[in-house]
Amino acid sequence: MGAIKHLGTISLIVIFVVDVFLDISCGVELILNDHTFWGCLTLVLVLCPGLVAVLGEVYKCCLYEGCCGRNATDWIYLLIYPLFTIVMMALGSIHQPCDREAMYLRSLEGFLTAAGQLILQLVVLGRGVLIHSLASLVNHLITGTQEHPGQHFLADKPLRWYWGLIQLYVIISSFISLLQTAVHFNEWEKKRPSLWRLLITIPYFSSTIVYRVSAIALLSLFYYQYVLIPVGIIVVFNIVSFKILGLDLPRSIVYGVCSITLPAGYNRCKAPKLQPLGYSCDEVRYQTERSPEQLDILKERSKRFLALHLIFGALVFGISLALLWVMLNFSQLYIDEDGGIQKTTIIPLEIINAYIFPGILAAFLSSTVFTGVYCCTILCCFEEEYIYPLTIH
Repeated sequence: MGAIKHLGTISLIVIFVVDVFLDISCGVELILNDHTFWGCLTLVLVLCPGLVAVLGEVYKCCLYEGCCGRNATDWIYLLIYPLFTIVMMALGSIHQPCDREAMYLRSLEGFLTAAGQLILQLVVLGRGVLIHSLASLVNHLITGTQEHPGQHFLADKPLRWYWGLIQLYVIISSFISLLQTAVHFNEWEKKRPSLWRLLITIPYFSSTIVYRVSAIALLSLFYYQYVLIPVGIIVVFNIVSFKILGLDLPRSIVYGVCSITLPAGYNRCKAPKLQPLGYSCDEVRYQTERSPEQLDILKERSKRFLALHLIFGALVFGISLALLWVMLNFSQLYIDEDGGIQKTTIIPLEIINAYIFPGILAAFLSSTVFTGVYCCTILCCFEEEYIYPLTIH
């Protein structure tokens, strides 16, 4: 078990390091290729988790200890957020407080940076902001030369050509990072982890990420800043759902934002007194054992949130995508002089109608099926569905 735990820790560190390295490299490459706005936005997303962690630590100190308390300088370590997170993950295998702090910091990177980068890079590609080899590869696919795309990709090329596909690597690494964060945050700390539990949760989270991220990215291409309207409605619905479950407002807000791309925090208790960005006014005391009635209530609360998460997502994104489909196919709002939509996106309308809309619908149906499977299996067969929240020492 010790070797497996250490292997898991190494895997988490590798995923984190690769994801951060690729994000920074992609931002720099975009700036060097004269796409300054998109490159700076990519780098800002990399800085977000560290900034949020610093603000959370300062907020905690000011609220509970005063600005000159004994822990008033703890935020200084967070100025080197990536390195500090790696150190905490490495020490977490032998020290429980370090493990909880690493989980907290790692979750910030997953829910903020990885989710944001996944949406951002899909929007960037949809806009036609391509660098290096990816631009030539897309141009090759669009022009439709006689050479097979697979042969073009596998032909002898210098190493720099493959580095030029970094935008694709960022999308893949961000998806893996977000998926790992979701599984780790919602499932990892349960008392009886098992392989078949992962066989259900991984497809469930994956399908939910795919349909929600694809929907937000597609809406962003055409709605521009107005995409904040459906996203804002989703966040409000999530916050209300958590409040209905009895969580305090700060934690409801944090979990509500994290649940934009997938459900998060539905099986965690209220925050302890010292938890930043999700505190509770009264100190919460936990029982090591719960009665069967309490267990049933906790399971029912998780099922209700997952149902609300599914219904609200289908309602808001469904209406938004249906409206977009009507505008694309029955209006001239996005049609340019050549009869296409190239001024808005490089993706042809035929591809959007034939593949993207049906793909989002298929991912949503898959998420719906796995929501039912998850509720009927994991939430019914296990007794420790509510896990203790993260604590910072």
